[in-house]
Amino acid sequence: MWSATPELKKIGYLLHLSQHEIHVAAQYNIVPDLHVEDYVFNALYSHSYAKEFDKAFDAYCQSGRVSAVNIADIINRHLKPSRSAHPITFLDFASGYGCVSRHFRNVFPGSPVVAMDIHDHAFYFNKGHLKIDAAISHTDPANVAIFSRFDVVFALSFFSHMPRATQLPWLDKLTEFVKPGGLLIFTTHGETSHKKHMPHIVVDGDGYGFIAESEQFDLSTSDYGHAVTYKNFTLEMINQLGGVNLVEFREAFWWTHQDTYVLRKQAIISR
Repeated sequence: MWSATPELKKIGYLLHLSQHEIHVAAQYNIVPDLHVEDYVFNALYSHSYAKEFDKAFDAYCQSGRVSAVNIADIINRHLKPSRSAHPITFLDFASGYGCVSRHFRNVFPGSPVVAMDIHDHAFYFNKGHLKIDAAISHTDPANVAIFSRFDVVFALSFFSHMPRATQLPWLDKLTEFVKPGGLLIFTTHGETSHKKHMPHIVVDGDGYGFIAESEQFDLSTSDYGHAVTYKNFTLEMINQLGGVNLVEFREAFWWTHQDTYVLRKQAIISR
């Protein structure tokens, strides 16, 4: 959890927005509201844009839109032709404060989205301000209930933070959320992320590395840190799952450095 720095004006738990931000959000046709604990915006504001609020907000909106469009492109390649008879259902896992989810009403009109996150404040913000169905996650995948199944589950920059012990259990849990024939989309810190952004992390012979540090101060670094998972490590996990097929891999695709994996859950064949 983080608190807004003094130069950021707050209105309760929301950041104060200028006419610039309201205008930009209107251009994207999205809700402009930002929660003071939105760690995605905070990272952009504090690190990428040297505390220039307008530029950080522009980047926040653009990043969410690009991710939503990337997901749409993946669906058009692998799913949509066979599922055009009904709206595609989505689970935005580790959604944060709706950076991506708030764009879905434009990219997938009429398709229901559930935003699941570990933070209670994100749950209430997504439901109350973004008007998105929401659910609470947990640090232990064994404690996350399967309340529904979805055509598409996506987890962006989630496995890039998971310790080794929970990598496979989380991958297994997320595949449970996927309907037969549906897709799981996730990204990781692969070799490019390692070289460009975190060369100080030691990667072992299995292709995994982890450092116990985090921008999310309310989560224990034993549960959430910075992880590097090379392709061979991730493929080994996928091979242990069963019932899924890797249908797409794109190295350094998401945000120009994270690797992208697309799994299709095998359909149930009735006899």
